[in-house]
Amino acid sequence: MHFAAGCLVAAGRERLGSPQFFLAASRNVLIVCAMLWAALNIRFAGRMSVSDAFALEAYGYCTALLFLIGAVATARFGVRATISLIAPLILALTATAAFIRLGSAPTPTSHLYLALIVENLAVLVLALIVAGAAARFATVREGLN
Repeated sequence: MHFAAGCLVAAGRERLGSPQFFLAASRNVLIVCAMLWAALNIRFAGRMSVSDAFALEAYGYCTALLFLIGAVATARFGVRATISLIAPLILALTATAAFIRLGSAPTPTSHLYLALIVENLAVLVLALIVAGAAARFATVREGLN
């Protein structure tokens, strides 16, 4: 019985430590999280449609579409697609936030846009960290083998 348990533990360690498993797990986490974030943005857009805020509704749907595209690209091409898609989007959102903050008069709507952009930036940076760590770990582990 001890031998069988030891074999199971050794097999589990070998499987969990493999670069392929780690890449697949991180890719699946990124896909699920992107789809959940898209669903939350669709819910937000639906709530904005009730309050007749067309621009905020459109922003919610466009953001959801971007996250769905990212999820599909990650599913199809892996974490490297996530990295290559997120970097320009972070730059664009940062420029938009700077324009809203510095280039326009402060209004309640502009504060809401700024909050939404900062929220999306936080999610994108977190996804970039996960994708970068997964790609780096897989590269390092393959180099050791």
